[in-house]
Amino acid sequence: MLYSEQGSIRAEVAGVLRFVSPRRAFWIPAGIAHRLEMLNAVQLQTLYFHPDHLPASLESRVMQVTGLLHEAMLRVCELGWLDAREQPHRILLDLILAELAQASRESVELVLPQDPRALRLANHLLHASDADLESELLASGLSRRTAERLFVRETGVSPARWLRWVRLTRGQAALVNASSVDDAARIAGYDSRSAFVSAFIQTFGYSPAEL
Repeated sequence: MLYSEQGSIRAEVAGVLRFVSPRRAFWIPAGIAHRLEMLNAVQLQTLYFHPDHLPASLESRVMQVTGLLHEAMLRVCELGWLDAREQPHRILLDLILAELAQASRESVELVLPQDPRALRLANHLLHASDADLESELLASGLSRRTAERLFVRETGVSPARWLRWVRLTRGQAALVNASSVDDAARIAGYDSRSAFVSAFIQTFGYSPAEL
């Protein structure tokens, strides 16, 4: 499990992108290939769990971290490891697992398309900070109609909505870097502060001021 105390991380697991903002934890099941991209300076804690101590239903997800879970995880990092034969260690492990079981899940995730043409377009949209959909469509050789069909079929959303999510995560990362809301809105491609705040709340479930 990854815990971002500070900073923002973009994670890819099994063709799905997730955004890990500060005070969020990202659960990655054992044996699952993943890729992490640090979007700014990150203070990261990593915890490893033995499979015998985990419920089989715990799947990859980003979770909000309560104050209690935060302190428990930092305590484990201070100890270095837990010995199940020691009662205080067992209590600490049980506490963490109980907190994980009821932690609020962050539902924002973005599926990567599988079609090579659509995936190439998606990667350009993802990594070009000034990406413009029309220009990227032209460069990719895909018609808008073909791109719409591929993205909706393979990701569940249109290319425009896919890019909107990417831009909002850029704005969120800027806020984490102490940028003003106006600057974050501009980075996210919004001309209006109010439009950015509205889209931010709709996407992430909380306002920029609550980050």
